[in-house]
Amino acid sequence: MGAYVLAIPPALACGGNATNASEPLMFQKEISSDGNVNTVDIMYPAMPFFFHANPELLRYNLEPLFYNQENDFYPNGYSMHDLGSHFPNATGHVEGSGEYMPVEESSNMLLMT
Repeated sequence: MGAYVLAIPPALACGGNATNASEPLMFQKEISSDGNVNTVDIMYPAMPFFFHANPELLRYNLEPLFYNQENDFYPNGYSMHDLGSHFPNATGHVEGSGEYMPVEESSNMLLMT
């Protein structure tokens, strides 16, 4: 749990989707390699813990990924691998780059959702 940070979202409205400042966002630093933010294939194995401890935390962790993809900040048609490689800056991959793991990441996101 030391790799997770809760943050208050900014008041944003993009593409008709507005953030809710009353619900926090949770960001996870991938400590096993290069410091990626909210790495899907690292979040997936932690899912059983969140279901047992507090399922709302999993939702707070998934929300930044959903927001990023739903507002076209990721141009590919499959799930993104992470929100960027410079924790705590979740700059994403607007140009569509990042690790190419479309089957694993998309299936992980479907199962977590």
